[in-house]
Amino acid sequence: MKKVQIDARGKNCPEPVSMTNNAISPDVTELETIVDNPVARENVSRFMKSKGFRVECMEKDGIITVRGWSEIGTDTAMNGIAKPDKAYAVLITHPFIGGEDKELGHVLMMACLSSLGQITIAPSAIILMNGGVKLATAGTSSCEHLEALTAKGVKILVCGTCLKHFDLLDSIGTGQVSNMFEITECLAAAGHVVSL
Repeated sequence: MKKVQIDARGKNCPEPVSMTNNAISPDVTELETIVDNPVARENVSRFMKSKGFRVECMEKDGIITVRGWSEIGTDTAMNGIAKPDKAYAVLITHPFIGGEDKELGHVLMMACLSSLGQITIAPSAIILMNGGVKLATAGTSSCEHLEALTAKGVKILVCGTCLKHFDLLDSIGTGQVSNMFEITECLAAAGHVVSL
Protein backbone atom coordinates (compact mmCIF):
# COMPACT_ATOMS: atom_id res chain seq x y z
CA MET A 1 0.00 0.00 0.00
CA LYS A 2 1.33 3.43 -0.84
CA LYS A 3 0.92 7.17 -0.40
CA VAL A 4 0.82 9.53 -3.40
CA GLN A 5 1.22 13.31 -3.36
CA ILE A 6 0.02 15.55 -6.20
CA ASP A 7 0.96 19.20 -6.58
CA ALA A 8 -1.92 20.87 -8.42
CA ARG A 9 -1.14 24.47 -7.47
CA GLY A 10 -1.75 26.90 -10.31
CA LYS A 11 -3.80 24.38 -12.28
CA ASN A 12 -7.14 25.36 -13.80
CA CYS A 13 -10.36 23.39 -13.31
CA PRO A 14 -10.69 20.45 -13.85
CA GLU A 15 -6.94 19.64 -13.73
CA PRO A 16 -6.62 19.20 -9.93
CA VAL A 17 -9.38 16.57 -10.02
CA SER A 18 -7.97 14.97 -13.17
CA MET A 19 -4.48 14.76 -11.65
CA THR A 20 -5.94 13.21 -8.50
CA ASN A 21 -7.92 10.70 -10.56
CA ASN A 22 -4.81 9.73 -12.53
CA ALA A 23 -2.93 9.00 -9.30
CA ILE A 24 -5.50 6.53 -7.99
CA SER A 25 -4.79 2.81 -8.24
CA PRO A 26 -5.86 -0.24 -6.18
CA ASP A 27 -2.69 -0.10 -4.04
CA VAL A 28 -3.02 3.59 -3.12
CA THR A 29 -4.25 3.98 0.45
CA GLU A 30 -3.38 7.64 0.96
CA LEU A 31 -3.59 10.63 -1.38
CA GLU A 32 -2.51 14.21 -0.81
CA THR A 33 -3.41 16.83 -3.38
CA ILE A 34 -1.96 20.29 -2.87
CA VAL A 35 -4.07 23.15 -4.25
CA ASP A 36 -4.10 26.92 -3.88
CA ASN A 37 -7.76 27.94 -3.93
CA PRO A 38 -11.02 27.03 -2.15
CA VAL A 39 -12.82 25.88 -5.33
CA ALA A 40 -10.12 23.31 -6.10
CA ARG A 41 -10.20 22.21 -2.43
CA GLU A 42 -13.93 21.53 -2.60
CA ASN A 43 -13.75 19.82 -6.00
CA VAL A 44 -10.89 17.52 -4.98
CA SER A 45 -12.51 16.75 -1.62
CA ARG A 46 -15.80 15.72 -3.22
CA PHE A 47 -13.99 13.65 -5.82
CA MET A 48 -11.94 11.77 -3.21
CA LYS A 49 -15.09 11.08 -1.19
CA SER A 50 -16.82 9.77 -4.33
CA LYS A 51 -13.95 7.29 -4.70
CA GLY A 52 -14.36 5.97 -1.15
CA PHE A 53 -11.64 7.95 0.63
CA ARG A 54 -12.07 9.59 4.02
CA VAL A 55 -11.02 13.21 3.60
CA GLU A 56 -9.53 16.04 5.64
CA CYS A 57 -8.29 19.45 4.50
CA MET A 58 -5.43 21.44 6.00
CA GLU A 59 -4.39 25.01 5.14
CA LYS A 60 -1.15 26.77 5.96
CA ASP A 61 0.26 29.97 4.43
CA GLY A 62 -2.26 29.87 1.56
CA ILE A 63 -1.37 26.28 0.64
CA ILE A 64 -4.23 23.81 0.94
CA THR A 65 -3.62 20.10 1.32
CA VAL A 66 -6.52 17.74 0.69
CA ARG A 67 -5.70 14.40 2.29
CA GLY A 68 -7.67 11.26 1.55
CA TRP A 69 -7.06 7.81 2.99
CA SER A 70 -8.52 4.34 2.73
CA GLU A 71 -7.64 1.25 4.68
CA ILE A 72 -8.29 -1.10 1.77
CA GLY A 73 -7.14 0.81 -1.31
CA THR A 74 -9.35 1.98 -4.12
CA ASP A 75 -10.82 0.12 -7.07
CA THR A 76 -10.97 2.83 -9.74
CA ALA A 77 -13.25 0.80 -12.00
CA MET A 78 -16.30 1.08 -9.79
CA ASN A 79 -15.69 2.75 -6.43
CA GLY A 80 -18.21 5.43 -5.71
CA ILE A 81 -19.87 5.35 -9.13
CA ALA A 82 -22.63 3.02 -10.20
CA LYS A 83 -22.55 1.81 -13.77
CA PRO A 84 -25.55 2.94 -15.79
CA ASP A 85 -27.93 0.34 -17.17
CA LYS A 86 -27.49 1.72 -20.68
CA ALA A 87 -24.94 3.81 -22.52
CA TYR A 88 -25.36 7.55 -22.79
CA ALA A 89 -24.72 9.98 -25.62
CA VAL A 90 -23.72 13.64 -25.46
CA LEU A 91 -25.44 16.09 -27.82
CA ILE A 92 -23.53 19.36 -28.35
CA THR A 93 -25.23 22.14 -30.31
CA HIS A 94 -22.96 25.11 -29.47
CA PRO A 95 -19.17 25.56 -29.41
CA PHE A 96 -19.54 26.91 -25.86
CA ILE A 97 -21.51 26.15 -22.69
CA GLY A 98 -24.03 28.73 -21.52
CA GLY A 99 -25.12 31.91 -23.23
CA GLU A 100 -24.07 35.29 -21.97
CA ASP A 101 -20.27 35.08 -21.79
CA LYS A 102 -18.98 33.13 -24.78
CA GLU A 103 -15.34 33.36 -23.68
CA LEU A 104 -16.19 31.70 -20.37
CA GLY A 105 -18.48 29.28 -22.19
CA HIS A 106 -15.60 28.20 -24.43
CA VAL A 107 -13.34 27.58 -21.41
CA LEU A 108 -16.11 25.49 -19.83
CA MET A 109 -16.60 23.47 -23.03
CA MET A 110 -12.87 22.66 -23.24
CA ALA A 111 -12.89 21.56 -19.60
CA CYS A 112 -15.97 19.41 -20.22
CA LEU A 113 -14.48 17.68 -23.28
CA SER A 114 -11.25 17.05 -21.37
CA SER A 115 -13.20 15.60 -18.43
CA LEU A 116 -15.26 13.32 -20.68
CA GLY A 117 -11.98 11.75 -21.75
CA GLN A 118 -10.94 11.06 -18.18
CA ILE A 119 -14.03 9.96 -16.30
CA THR A 120 -14.64 6.29 -15.59
CA ILE A 121 -17.77 5.98 -17.72
CA ALA A 122 -17.24 7.58 -21.12
CA PRO A 123 -20.16 8.30 -23.45
CA SER A 124 -20.91 5.90 -26.28
CA ALA A 125 -21.17 8.83 -28.70
CA ILE A 126 -20.73 12.57 -28.97
CA ILE A 127 -23.02 14.18 -31.53
CA LEU A 128 -22.13 17.62 -32.89
CA MET A 129 -24.92 19.65 -34.48
CA ASN A 130 -25.58 23.29 -35.36
CA GLY A 131 -22.71 25.44 -34.01
CA GLY A 132 -21.34 22.44 -32.15
CA VAL A 133 -19.76 21.20 -35.40
CA LYS A 134 -17.17 23.99 -35.05
CA LEU A 135 -15.60 21.96 -32.24
CA ALA A 136 -14.43 19.40 -34.82
CA THR A 137 -12.49 21.99 -36.84
CA ALA A 138 -8.91 20.86 -37.54
CA GLY A 139 -6.17 22.53 -35.52
CA THR A 140 -8.34 23.51 -32.55
CA SER A 141 -7.90 22.37 -28.94
CA SER A 142 -11.47 21.07 -29.03
CA CYS A 143 -10.56 18.87 -31.99
CA GLU A 144 -7.66 17.44 -29.97
CA HIS A 145 -10.00 16.59 -27.08
CA LEU A 146 -12.42 14.91 -29.50
CA GLU A 147 -9.58 12.92 -31.10
CA ALA A 148 -8.57 11.68 -27.64
CA LEU A 149 -12.14 10.53 -27.07
CA THR A 150 -12.17 8.78 -30.46
CA ALA A 151 -9.01 6.91 -29.43
CA LYS A 152 -10.95 5.63 -26.39
CA GLY A 153 -13.71 4.24 -28.58
CA VAL A 154 -16.20 7.13 -28.39
CA LYS A 155 -18.09 7.64 -31.66
CA ILE A 156 -18.01 11.26 -32.84
CA LEU A 157 -20.84 12.10 -35.26
CA VAL A 158 -20.68 15.48 -37.01
CA CYS A 159 -23.80 16.77 -38.78
CA GLY A 160 -23.06 17.10 -42.51
CA THR A 161 -25.88 19.59 -43.09
CA CYS A 162 -24.47 21.81 -40.35
CA LEU A 163 -20.92 21.57 -41.73
CA LYS A 164 -22.24 22.59 -45.14
CA HIS A 165 -24.19 25.50 -43.65
CA PHE A 166 -21.06 26.87 -41.92
CA ASP A 167 -18.87 26.06 -44.96
CA LEU A 168 -16.73 23.71 -42.85
CA LEU A 169 -16.91 20.48 -44.86
CA ASP A 170 -13.24 20.81 -45.83
CA SER A 171 -12.15 21.91 -42.35
CA ILE A 172 -13.25 18.95 -40.23
CA GLY A 173 -10.36 17.47 -38.29
CA THR A 174 -12.01 14.58 -36.48
CA GLY A 175 -15.21 12.59 -36.30
CA GLN A 176 -17.47 11.07 -38.89
CA VAL A 177 -19.59 13.27 -41.16
CA SER A 178 -23.10 12.07 -40.44
CA ASN A 179 -26.75 12.59 -41.34
CA MET A 180 -29.97 13.16 -39.44
CA PHE A 181 -31.12 9.55 -39.76
CA GLU A 182 -27.90 8.15 -38.27
CA ILE A 183 -27.86 10.83 -35.58
CA THR A 184 -31.50 10.18 -34.64
CA GLU A 185 -30.85 6.45 -34.52
CA CYS A 186 -27.85 6.98 -32.26
CA LEU A 187 -29.84 9.22 -29.91
CA ALA A 188 -32.71 6.75 -29.77
CA ALA A 189 -30.34 3.85 -28.98
CA ALA A 190 -28.69 5.67 -26.07
CA GLY A 191 -29.94 4.95 -22.57
CA HIS A 192 -30.08 8.69 -22.03
CA VAL A 193 -28.80 11.86 -23.69
CA VAL A 194 -26.83 14.66 -22.08
CA SER A 195 -27.37 17.90 -23.97
CA LEU A 196 -24.84 20.74 -23.82
